[in-house]
Amino acid sequence: MLDIPDNENESASIPSDQRLRPEELPEVEPPSARFIVQLFLIPGLIVFAVVCLWLLFGKLTASPQDIGMTLQDLGSQNPHVSGRAKWNLTYMLIADAKLGDKGQQLSRNPQIADALASLLIEKVQKISKGKDHLAQQEFLASALGWVDLPDKAFPALERTMHIRPEPRSDNPEDQEVRDLQQKIRKSAIASIARIAGRAAERYEQVVRPELVNELIDVSADEEPAVRQLAAFCLGLFATQAAKERLVSLLIDADKATQMNAAMALARQGSSAGFPVFKTVLRDALKPVDSASIHGETARERDKNTKVQEFERQIVLKNTLKAVIDLTDRLNADQRTELINLIDPISKNHSLLGVRGQARKVLEKLICSD
Repeated sequence: MLDIPDNENESASIPSDQRLRPEELPEVEPPSARFIVQLFLIPGLIVFAVVCLWLLFGKLTASPQDIGMTLQDLGSQNPHVSGRAKWNLTYMLIADAKLGDKGQQLSRNPQIADALASLLIEKVQKISKGKDHLAQQEFLASALGWVDLPDKAFPALERTMHIRPEPRSDNPEDQEVRDLQQKIRKSAIASIARIAGRAAERYEQVVRPELVNELIDVSADEEPAVRQLAAFCLGLFATQAAKERLVSLLIDADKATQMNAAMALARQGSSAGFPVFKTVLRDALKPVDSASIHGETARERDKNTKVQEFERQIVLKNTLKAVIDLTDRLNADQRTELINLIDPISKNHSLLGVRGQARKVLEKLICSD
């Protein structure tokens, strides 16, 4: 059997002239604040996050009384109470939606839909430039997008997207109010799109001609971002009026609005946006125009350049998807044009994913000839 020496024997085996004297030992230092944070605070935060998640999922199985209390708190004048209620309701709706059939179907809860819609209309009708009041409207307009009861949600959202914003102003505070009002309108349109989009995924058709007419009116807004959302939303309503308006938006002054209109028409099986898609494909390999980049500093301009490059990549991917969906509706000349435009992208684009997507589109276009 091996004789394993203990610490005492090991120490004894060291010659006395090589041992460290007490005064030669390193000074013992107290633990640093950073070490204490790593040792106690970080594990504590992890435990706290786990407890919060447990409490959150406990909320998902709340009784109707609990939901009613949350909705009541949502209208509280106390910002702390209403803020907590907004947090609770938001995560309840999102988490329940992710559970699908296993959830409580809160998106179809009439109590929630009625409360959100009524509160939104109440806030919109109360003319106020207060930031807290406007933030409450924006939250309610967004939250209604999680409701799958169009007859209850749409009237309030229709009213909200027609808010008349303050005029543009050189005064920063007045302009901030206008920006918040436009944000509320955009949230309302986006919520309409989410509700209609989910209905389409369930193969349920939302028939609401008056809403289409109001979206057509909004699509003429002076704000490009509002027109962009309106164009996307119109694509979810397969009516002749919506299609005619989308065709007219293909020549809008704003490029993103043109693209949204072309994509919306493609979703409806129309190739009317073909010229827009051709422009995107033709410019896909061109560098970003430095003259179009804004920014006061080189760092800011560099950041904006990267943002524009990212947006162009998204537009290109959406265009390739639209082309592959429309392949069977294109004539031989159109397919040939697209093959000539997409082939260089499949070989020379900087992103491997884009090159791969382009090759798949090419294959389908060639096989369709």
